[in-house]
Amino acid sequence: TVSCALSRQADLHCFDTPVRANSGTTRLLEGETMHHNHPFWVAGSTLQQVLQRVAKPCIKLLKIDVEGHEMPVFEGFDWHGDFRPENIIIEYDPALGRGTSSSFALLTAKGYEAATVDGEPIREGGDLIEHNGWFRSRI
Repeated sequence: TVSCALSRQADLHCFDTPVRANSGTTRLLEGETMHHNHPFWVAGSTLQQVLQRVAKPCIKLLKIDVEGHEMPVFEGFDWHGDFRPENIIIEYDPALGRGTSSSFALLTAKGYEAATVDGEPIREGGDLIEHNGWFRSRI
């Protein structure tokens, strides 16, 4: 287990949990820190740095659920290196707004094919089981 926030660069990141009884709603605050009652700070790293320290090359599956912060996580990753996953599952929920369609476009541009977790082809904005999309590498 690595306890850190992932983003495009190593830094301190401010978070809040909008629904106090549901830690799954914890999200990064960007430029809105003063408007929340219980902000807290977390040390951050890039996905690339974490994988270089704790993983072996040839990753079969990477699951990411970062409440709409996928693009900054992906921006801190070397898509041509040894840690390129064969499969990525991300929360793909257009209702989250930030980053969802950008993530879809980025992953397909990086050589991934979009599918439901059942393996059926999907299109951007399609209905998904629990809003999870499966991206399989074509490379």
